Amino acid sequence: MLPQEVMALYEAVFSADGSTFTPGGLTLATVSGKPGFRFEFEGIKKGNELEIKGIATGAIIDKRLYLVVFQAPKVHYFARHAARVEKLIQSLQIKG
Repeated sequence: MLPQEVMALYEAVFSADGSTFTPGGLTLATVSGKPGFRFEFEGIKKGNELEIKGIATGAIIDKRLYLVVFQAPKVHYFARHAARVEKLIQSLQIKG
């Protein structure tokens, strides 16, 4: 899969219930020392109309997709936890 296809797959999953999904920029990233990708997104969850903001970082290593997604309510919670999530993503070690 290409990074664009992974982002499209995540969009399909996120919006399967009728929620809206707005992708942000797709950039290169490093995941566990391997080439990977990162994208940001925003959306509105159907039912409660909650505005969501998120980041996804991933890589395809040995034909396996590794994807870490952090999404939280855009107001307050995303900004409150984003820096800690970024540190966590940077510390990932894929074994095997």
